[in-house]
Amino acid sequence: MSIKKEALRTNQTCPEYTLRLVVDKECPFDCIYCFQEGTNYSKSSSHENPDFLSLVDKFAAVRPISKIRLTGGEPLIYAPLLPLLKGLKRKFPSLDLGITTNGSTPRILQNVIEEFTDTPLHMNISIPSLNEEMFKKLTNTARLPEVLSSVNQLRESSFSSHANINFIFLEGVNDLELPEMSAFARVNNLPLKVMQLTVNEFNSDALRRLNTGSANQRLITERIQDLGYLPSQHPDSFIKDGHIIRVIGQVAPQTDQYFRDYKTFRLYYDGRIGICGDNDGIIRPINMDNPRQTFLEVVTEAEKFL
Repeated sequence: MSIKKEALRTNQTCPEYTLRLVVDKECPFDCIYCFQEGTNYSKSSSHENPDFLSLVDKFAAVRPISKIRLTGGEPLIYAPLLPLLKGLKRKFPSLDLGITTNGSTPRILQNVIEEFTDTPLHMNISIPSLNEEMFKKLTNTARLPEVLSSVNQLRESSFSSHANINFIFLEGVNDLELPEMSAFARVNNLPLKVMQLTVNEFNSDALRRLNTGSANQRLITERIQDLGYLPSQHPDSFIKDGHIIRVIGQVAPQTDQYFRDYKTFRLYYDGRIGICGDNDGIIRPINMDNPRQTFLEVVTEAEKFL
């Protein structure tokens, strides 16, 4: 069967997928828990800054997409960010489109908010601590004021009903800040996601020096319930006075179970595609002359895990 016929056939029968666009490797933070989106960042590539819009279009011709998240690095400092977002909105108007950011660039965030006031994006803003010293220890920066400014912007904008605060739970490090972080999220009327840490080759040494690791999900759940939150109708979700806290099992864990559950692929800034799973064999260079063929080959191989 030809590639085109195979793509058309399976596009009508397979589940919808999520794409994570790893748009850059640059970030103003140097977080000790960063897992680098599960892969070594290439030092150089002939395909850096690929045409993501064209690649997403070609992926969509192979398999249906329901959600796209821009990540990095820090996606808000990606130079062609606004043209990319506008293009995705234009080509895929019904797509669930969002960004995961550290909130370090409130000026750029404001530009995004103003550009998409009528069609807000989903926005996840990661905050490891509200304590300046702890924040500096975990991110190696002193930019907590900028992050708090970004939260204020989200709260006062049309994005407010589409935004979340992400809190990386580090047992024995920042875990005692959970009450303060939940109160902060509630005051700002933003749901809180408590993220179970992923430990991999990129952050294990730094975390070992801090004597921390991936906390048991049951411990996180118990801490949330100690704050008076009760289980809601959604799995791993808790509610108190209308405020929602969700427990995210692991941050983009490198497991094939994650791919089975969330059906997520990554398109990397250096011209590669991979699955959110632990099979490194399914991280491939994109054949820029025929990216659709590359996508079909990788997706077909990955779907063996479903």
